[in-house]
Amino acid sequence: MYLGGRQTPDAMQRNDQQTFEAVYDWISKCFFFVYPKDLSPTPDYIKERFLELIIKEKVTFCVIDPFNQMTNDYASTGGRDDKYLETVLSDFTRFARVNEQHFVIVAHPNKMFKPKDALNYPEPDVFDLAGGAMWNNKMDNILIYHRPLIGEDPENPLCTHTSKKIRRQKIVGVRGTIEFKLERRSRRFLFNGIDYLEQAIQKSYGKSLEQNDNFLD
Repeated sequence: MYLGGRQTPDAMQRNDQQTFEAVYDWISKCFFFVYPKDLSPTPDYIKERFLELIIKEKVTFCVIDPFNQMTNDYASTGGRDDKYLETVLSDFTRFARVNEQHFVIVAHPNKMFKPKDALNYPEPDVFDLAGGAMWNNKMDNILIYHRPLIGEDPENPLCTHTSKKIRRQKIVGVRGTIEFKLERRSRRFLFNGIDYLEQAIQKSYGKSLEQNDNFLD
């Protein structure tokens, strides 16, 4: 995505090796992937690894992706997902605030139902998540990413982003929906046809990656 295209050996428009290695090294220094020893890590294990990176690498942004694949001990609350979520989401919120972190939790819908004779699934709602009401109670912001036409046309690039909940609207912004497109060639999202990532790169380094041999110096 950063380089703006596929980088496999068979790609016709891949970047040169020097540029690829420079970006690879930069990403390795700035992004850290937590690969747990257990296949399904617990929330406590995730927090421990995050805290280790916060202290050692000074990270400021933590992402759990996805929440559904963690080991979530619903039995500890008598099988009630709402009571479990009340505890674990409050714990994550406290962790984020104490450690001054941007904290994002990616969650997938529990079950999605397609209307009869419809080709596309409707945009999911927070209540399509297991324990959806508690997500709505505990989260500061709830954002939905959706591909509205993927059922009838898998190659359709249209995407939507809906702000379902924003707790502090005077600071963060108001709720609403925007449309944009996924450009498969560059692996980037376009807003009104504009590639803002490329604009940011050019603004920072004066020219595009292809033109700049020392853009990460």
